[in-house]
Amino acid sequence: MNQLQHNRHAPLTFAAPDPAMPREADFDLSAMLRMIRRNVRFIGAITALLTLAALPFIIAIDPVYRAQARFLIHPTLAVETNKDAAAPDLSDEVERLRSRVIADQVIARFDLAALPAFNPKAKPPSAIQSTVTELKSALSVTATPNSQPLGTQERILASYYQHLSVWHETKSQVVQISFSAPTPELAAEVPNAMISIYLADREAKHRQRVSAALELLDGQIAEQKDNVAKAAAEVQAYQVESGVTSVGRAETLEQSRIILVNEQLSDIQRQSSELHGKLRSVEAALAGDGGISPDEPEVISDLRKALQLRKRALAQLTASYGDAYGGVLTERAHVIEIENSIRDELTAWAASMRAQIGQLNDDQATLTKNRNTLEGTLSKTTVAELNLINLIRRADAQREILDGYEGQRRQLAARLAQPALDLEMIAPATPPLWPEGRGRKVYLLFTMLAAGLFALTLAGARDLTDRSARSHLQFEDDPDIIDAGMLPILRRRGKTRTADRHLKMALNATIRVIATQEGGALPRSLMVTPVQANDGARFVGYELARELVASGQGVLVIDTLGPTQPWFAKWLPRKLRLRLKSANPGRKGFAEHLREGTDLTELVVTGRATGLRVLQRGNGVIPPLDDALAIRSILKYASTYRLMAIFICPPALSSASTTKIASVMEQVLVVIGWGHSPQEAVRATADHLQMAGVDRVLTVLNRVDARRQALYPFGDGTAFAHAARADAW
Repeated sequence: MNQLQHNRHAPLTFAAPDPAMPREADFDLSAMLRMIRRNVRFIGAITALLTLAALPFIIAIDPVYRAQARFLIHPTLAVETNKDAAAPDLSDEVERLRSRVIADQVIARFDLAALPAFNPKAKPPSAIQSTVTELKSALSVTATPNSQPLGTQERILASYYQHLSVWHETKSQVVQISFSAPTPELAAEVPNAMISIYLADREAKHRQRVSAALELLDGQIAEQKDNVAKAAAEVQAYQVESGVTSVGRAETLEQSRIILVNEQLSDIQRQSSELHGKLRSVEAALAGDGGISPDEPEVISDLRKALQLRKRALAQLTASYGDAYGGVLTERAHVIEIENSIRDELTAWAASMRAQIGQLNDDQATLTKNRNTLEGTLSKTTVAELNLINLIRRADAQREILDGYEGQRRQLAARLAQPALDLEMIAPATPPLWPEGRGRKVYLLFTMLAAGLFALTLAGARDLTDRSARSHLQFEDDPDIIDAGMLPILRRRGKTRTADRHLKMALNATIRVIATQEGGALPRSLMVTPVQANDGARFVGYELARELVASGQGVLVIDTLGPTQPWFAKWLPRKLRLRLKSANPGRKGFAEHLREGTDLTELVVTGRATGLRVLQRGNGVIPPLDDALAIRSILKYASTYRLMAIFICPPALSSASTTKIASVMEQVLVVIGWGHSPQEAVRATADHLQMAGVDRVLTVLNRVDARRQALYPFGDGTAFAHAARADAW
């Protein structure tokens, strides 16, 4: 039978929204900037080559003759010492240079009216031009009967202004004059003549204006001198009449004494306040409130440091042996003794400060009595002295007015001696050696911009087609490929201790990853193999072995790689390459053990300085491995001496023996050349090793450029670069 149940409260939950995911159509500006920084040299080279290729076509543009003059207008030095020099308004100066007065003088000096470029009527018209002119005049008269043709002077002025350009730079006081003419000499002479005419005109107007101001000021000075003489006569007559010759000398002396006494009283009050503050802190310390008094004597500071040391030692002894231990009782007695000494020193210091406060109170009472006496001796100024003061002030006011007039006259006289304009010629106009083309800078700018965009496109295509391995994140889709870290590149030049420390930190991180795969313990055998021949497997293997030996782990390195070939060996014939390999026979090693069965005790070499044991490759051809019995004998030898065996082998894709060795190894470490090994080769190597029985393949990126790696959109590369900079500190 169905039963009714009461409604239960069900919690209301809301699912979190889906995170924002980037779309393919979104533009990542930071990725673009990183791509540009990675390929900045490539982009710069392509841009420079394309610009240089287009430069002859830009130079071939039809030019014109144009000369420029550049000069700088400085602020004229101010005569008044309390005022800054006023900078001239460059807009006004540009208009003065374009004025009609200067234009008429330039036209007259160079006879521009006789040049056809400025006055078309100077050249006799041809028959065709005469016919066209007559037709235009007839049509213009019919259409606009009230219009009047321009005169000769107006035509010359209009043409002159078309050839002239005057402007000033926005962020400086530089003015430029540019003039185009049919000949380079005329193009250079006109701007220079304009500047000289402009300076002469400014100087003449300046002298005229200042001379008129001086003439007006001289009359005012003469009138003010009469006023000063009258005021001085009134003061002298009143002194004779009243008999008062000086004012306020005794009063000034008494006031200065009172000021001195007040300063001494303020100093005593400040000292007394400081002593009271210190005394309160000392009394608080004696009362048991704790704390350290400011400016306490050095003896008390030393006792406090000794007390802290004793208390720390007492706490350690008590924690170790308990309260009944004899050393604890002795140490506690020392602590009590030091506390009593601190209390005695604080009591003595407080007594000395009380004595100083009493002495300051006596001095304050004496100075207060002296101040009251001085204030009682002051007398009020008499009425006669007040009248004399008023007369003297009137005379001084008239003298100040006269001094002001005379100062203005001196300033105007100095201004008259100065030039009207402080002009510095930066670059006078010179005849151009060759005609300057029109729009060259614009064409060059557009060419560089187009070349830069094309180079940027090539750089983007280059990045898109780059399939080399640069991060472990590129293989995160394969769970059997384990990230074992990155190893930085070591520069041959400029190698520093910072680079060594960074390499050691990276090697230690790789060793920790290898140990993690075995549950925290190092494996008994490890194979190091590269993806390609030049990925640095030998370097990684030996560096790992050195780090392990330095940490106390015995290591046996079995080097199965041949001698290092020169960089040009891959272009040599095969026979010559074999001769290079056998030219310098080395010590017996792994090859002799496989071919002849030589005892490993005779072949293994132990380094004196490092203690590293190495089984070198040996001489001759290494026979192919049909099975792993020989490798197991080497592992047994390493286990007998408690050594970790590290095999350095050729690439697994090019050597079947490497696959045989990998099948008996506990761990396999694949060395990937950063920016060198293709991603497909890395995946193929991992698949090849897994087919041989390797469950998980450890991978390490070798020769990683930390700075360039940080520019790629991989999080591990950014962390690797930050670790390098942090280690540099």
